[in-house]
Amino acid sequence: MDAAAARIDLAFTQHPIASILRACSGRIHAFLAGTKALARACPDEMTAMLKDVVAVLAGPADPRLPAAVAQAVGAFDQDGVPVQHAAPKRHWISLAARTADAVDRYSRLAASLWLLCYFAVAITLLLLGSLSLTKLPLQK
Repeated sequence: MDAAAARIDLAFTQHPIASILRACSGRIHAFLAGTKALARACPDEMTAMLKDVVAVLAGPADPRLPAAVAQAVGAFDQDGVPVQHAAPKRHWISLAARTADAVDRYSRLAASLWLLCYFAVAITLLLLGSLSLTKLPLQK
């Protein structure tokens, strides 16, 4: 939910749905960190909250549902300002993921540039007459 909230905030700065997702995520983290998580079944209020969040994300039939969910999870204070929930600390995992993405992106870019260089050299040699397609050994 934190990742989805971050994606929403990239497109729409401080979107209310992102605040709801962060508040729900905070409640889930608090539940999982407590002793209630050791019980066999998930509490009914947690199940109801998750169903409400899915309904909010899907676009509820009742336009008042997002406001009701936001109030239930404490996403906003009395002035309507989003309550800041601390995101889980994942610095090393995040850094490793960003590094892997960057390496993949730049290795693809480097391979594409080398391919363009090979084509440019081949076309240049063909135009200068140093390379002839009739002299290339072809297998039959």
